[in-house]
Amino acid sequence: MKNLILILVAIFTISTVIAQNNEKGKGNGKGKENGGKNSIPESAVPAAVVNAFKAANAGATNVVWRKNPKKEIYRAGYTSADGMRKASIYTPDGKQLRAIEIGKENLLPANILSDVKAKATGAEIKRVEKHTLVQKNNEIRYHVIAVNKEAKTRYHFRYDGTGKLLDMKQKTAGDKGNNGKPEKNDDDDDDDDFDID
Repeated sequence: MKNLILILVAIFTISTVIAQNNEKGKGNGKGKENGGKNSIPESAVPAAVVNAFKAANAGATNVVWRKNPKKEIYRAGYTSADGMRKASIYTPDGKQLRAIEIGKENLLPANILSDVKAKATGAEIKRVEKHTLVQKNNEIRYHVIAVNKEAKTRYHFRYDGTGKLLDMKQKTAGDKGNNGKPEKNDDDDDDDDFDID
């Protein structure tokens, strides 16, 4: 009888530990390991969006869904079948607005790379996004984030496909709202608003 009770207690303990571990792994919208800020479960994404994404991205893994908190658009961040980090942005009816490749400076044309290095002296390029504007005849846009840790400065650049600078923002630690720290985590993958310009 004692052995039976011990076995039941052991099974109960193991079941409780497994259940707690499973609960920790669920996406709760907190932290990168759970999909990051503003992540939502696939079940909260319109079926037309999910179906369009799956049809265009067979073999995608590590899919994280987000809904723009200001606009009625959805973003799927994922690893493609070829191992690249990518994202796609959709309207609720499943029309793709953007296809995005995410990487480092190897995604940049030489003219943009040299312009960034000239304007952000001493900064390291932390993130490059190559946006293909599907609904605008596949126009290309480049978004670049560079950080100069020594100067505590973060740069955001936007270029068109020819290398014309469209926008540049610079934030330095101590700027209003930064509390003496760089604006965000340097390798942050949480483009929560993912505005579409």
